[in-house]
Amino acid sequence: MRRLTFNKAATLSSPDRDGLWFEPLERRTLLSAPTVSLDVADVEKGGNEFHGLVVTFDDPDGLDIFSFDRFDLSVVEPGGGGQLARFVRINRQFDDTRVTATYRIDAPGGEWSPDDNGTYTVRMEANEVFDLLGNAASAGDLGTFEVNANVVILEDLQPANLGRVEGLRVVTNLNTLDGSDFFTFQMLGTGKVGDFVEVSTMIGDGLVRPVLRRVVSNNQVLVLGIERTDIEQGAAVTRRLPMAGLPPGTYSIALRHDVERCRETGSFGFEACDTDFFFNPHYTLALHASTERGVDLTGESQTQALPDVIVPGDRVRARIVMRNEGEGFARGHVDVQFYLSADQTLDAGDTPIGTANNLRTELRSGRQRTYRPVIDLPASADVVAGDYYIITHLDSGDLLPEADEADNIIVSDTTVRVERQFGTVGTRRNVRFRMRDGDGTVLTLALTGPGRGEVFGEGENAVIVLTGTTDRSALTISAIGGDRRFTIGGVEVGDVGDPADRTSIGRINARQIDFTGDVLITGTTKQLNLGDFLPTDQPHTIEVGPGGERDKVTIRAEFVNDLNVFSDTDVQLLGTRDWGETDGSADVVSAPVIRTWQTRGDVSGVDVHLTRPIGDSPRDRNLTRMTVTGRLFEVVLRSAGHIGNVVAGALFDSALFAGVRDDLLTLPTTRDDLVADASIASVALRGLVDEPFAMLNSHISAASLGRLSLREVDTQNAGVAFGLAATFYRSVTFTENGRTHRLVRSSDFTAFDPINDLTVRVL
Repeated sequence: MRRLTFNKAATLSSPDRDGLWFEPLERRTLLSAPTVSLDVADVEKGGNEFHGLVVTFDDPDGLDIFSFDRFDLSVVEPGGGGQLARFVRINRQFDDTRVTATYRIDAPGGEWSPDDNGTYTVRMEANEVFDLLGNAASAGDLGTFEVNANVVILEDLQPANLGRVEGLRVVTNLNTLDGSDFFTFQMLGTGKVGDFVEVSTMIGDGLVRPVLRRVVSNNQVLVLGIERTDIEQGAAVTRRLPMAGLPPGTYSIALRHDVERCRETGSFGFEACDTDFFFNPHYTLALHASTERGVDLTGESQTQALPDVIVPGDRVRARIVMRNEGEGFARGHVDVQFYLSADQTLDAGDTPIGTANNLRTELRSGRQRTYRPVIDLPASADVVAGDYYIITHLDSGDLLPEADEADNIIVSDTTVRVERQFGTVGTRRNVRFRMRDGDGTVLTLALTGPGRGEVFGEGENAVIVLTGTTDRSALTISAIGGDRRFTIGGVEVGDVGDPADRTSIGRINARQIDFTGDVLITGTTKQLNLGDFLPTDQPHTIEVGPGGERDKVTIRAEFVNDLNVFSDTDVQLLGTRDWGETDGSADVVSAPVIRTWQTRGDVSGVDVHLTRPIGDSPRDRNLTRMTVTGRLFEVVLRSAGHIGNVVAGALFDSALFAGVRDDLLTLPTTRDDLVADASIASVALRGLVDEPFAMLNSHISAASLGRLSLREVDTQNAGVAFGLAATFYRSVTFTENGRTHRLVRSSDFTAFDPINDLTVRVL
């Protein structure tokens, strides 16, 4: 078992000699997440309706078998679209340390065909499969498989014939044909014949004779394949004529045989066969028959089989009864299309909500069958909340010719409720909501634990509102397909217009989501994992309400612009990739405490206020560590209490103040400018390759300053004092005009200003 111990206060590094930088606030042991491996074969022929995936999960701590479901895997198709794999079953070891799960995906067009050829990528979705300690299998690509569905239709058509064939004759007297009829034909002569049957309709002046296909196509050319049969001299062979679903009319039923003449050649006795089609004799015997008995499908749709509330992107199981009220035998496959309709009439304004493809139909006259197809409601803005009738269109693709097509439209007697909600919806729990954007990316909203979510608006204006959540609830917003990024407006937890509302949530995971608006939580939360905050004409806000004395919130985001953060709960971690300011006004970050601040780029235009009053010990800090790999530019950091360690690439036009008067914007000049006996443990400026200075036009001030390593410093405003002010310095090192200065434990001078430029002031 691998065991990783993390220092929750900041990083994995050890404390420095003074124990000031990385003092552990809490230690936590994280166990390794489940490992995942994929076993999948390529699709090498067409015709099948689905394809199986086998995934093995290993975890020494045991796997949570109840976390396996139909949302675990997704498959990205060659064109960029995708689908979720259906969960089939699991095979378990006795201690659940290894679980083999079987999934399957449907062929995009109902069955694999050359149109589906390409590379398919199988992905593990985030936060889906867990071990018994709550660690989720990592999201990512598991592997690929190829589809090469070049369908071979009626293989091995060439018969092996020897001798002389004189002809074929039909023995059965056929008058009316349907799928229940048989016919018998007999070969005349001394050889063998391989036979097959073609049935064609007259189009124009000629008889259409297509290549053999096993699929009925376009209702004009219908080809009936009978398996190859070697017929001995004088033998009679009986075959069923599969003419189910043919529309009334006259057909030419042709028995054609091709004779191959083979001879022995070479010393090894191999046979060489003359396969030239035009030189082989062909015998055709035609019979005209009338198919007047037709098929007539009708039925009923039973809405009571549906959930009490359905949502966009939902996967539900419908219930339909299909009857054959015609006199013929209905045999074949049909598609069934479902619609939402505000009335009981199918028209252009109704919303398609799903299709059940390739339902196998074998219904004799007067018989019926019940189907329970799975419907994937579209993740579409066209699906709006309301009460709807379900309209079912039987054989919507007209694959099965019928005597009466008008009665294929079935309307439900009662309505079903459609809501733009997720989580606990009606009597259902863990309902997921899906939306699709213009590039094909599908957004999935999942809420576990108590509460319900509702979506208002669409796309980049969509606002997600959560109600009834608690600290046991978790919102996950994920994106698959397309560019795997999705833009929304924002998230609200609780009634943000009610000052007394205190609705909390355990965590929000939305790393693939970009925001044009705000994330507002009236109560508290433990964790926010967010994507980018995009530049707009209005600033963004993350707001977290008050929590308990022991509550802490972790906030992570990617690239943020014009973002205000207001938290009444202590912040354990505030992490970003970059922090920009584009609207000309400073952003505001306000919290009692920020234990750790991490930014992997620049932080620009931010006023930071840490409001908790000073503690009794210098180790009781409002900011334990701040790490910014780029520039702190136009940043004012004010803390009412102690500040720990600040590490940055450069400090430009900024101020780091601990215990300094809130109204003071310049370097303190007297002890009266200090309102608390606060300290800054250390400031280390690393320097940047593309900048000649590490500190420029900036202030650092507190009652006590620890280690300050500032590298090259300068000011560009003559006559304005920039630099350091404190009552005590532990050590200060900086370089100015190529000359390095080092002050150690200095408190007995009033100012150190070697070239009347950077000021080091002792108050």
